[in-house]
Amino acid sequence: MSRSVRRGLAAIGLCACLSAGAAASEQAAAIKDGAVLGVRSGMTLIEARRAAPSLSWDYEPTFMVDFSALCAAKSAENRAEDTLFCARIEESATERPGARIVVIAAIGKDLATPEGVGPGMTVAAASAIYGAADLSYNLENEARETLSFAKAPEWLGFAAASESTESRYAGVYPPLPKGATIQTTSEFAEDAVIEMLWVNAEP
Repeated sequence: MSRSVRRGLAAIGLCACLSAGAAASEQAAAIKDGAVLGVRSGMTLIEARRAAPSLSWDYEPTFMVDFSALCAAKSAENRAEDTLFCARIEESATERPGARIVVIAAIGKDLATPEGVGPGMTVAAASAIYGAADLSYNLENEARETLSFAKAPEWLGFAAASESTESRYAGVYPPLPKGATIQTTSEFAEDAVIEMLWVNAEP
């Protein structure tokens, strides 16, 4: 192999490494400073579309039981797989362009914080980065489970799940005391995985 060919291949390899590094850096910064791909709470729907014009937007009237959202996907062809995040708006019954975003649910596995925490990561791995985990559920709030970490940014919240528990809760809870509606724990299932990051720049 000639010296010029070797140099050419080395240059190609260097470019590939630089491209991969740039892609990883871009992914790591996708959830940053209270925003997801530049979209943050407080923005109007018009501003959100302008902030991420390459994404395919669609209104989901029943994103969760008690609210609707405007969801952004990488493409319109396979929204179930390509949805990156969904933004809850202040008036759940409408898609008015001037309606403002209240909170953003980051669900795409392509998304992550600068520290590398994102949907699909195990709670154990995230805890190694953000510190001790604290989990709780509230019977008066659809029995939803919430997850937080001791050192995570204040504008970040988390939702996780486990396939090994009957309830799919990520936390391992003691029996709920009679008459109580809230239970907490710092113990979680080995297979517990983060499903969603709640992003709100205005906590």
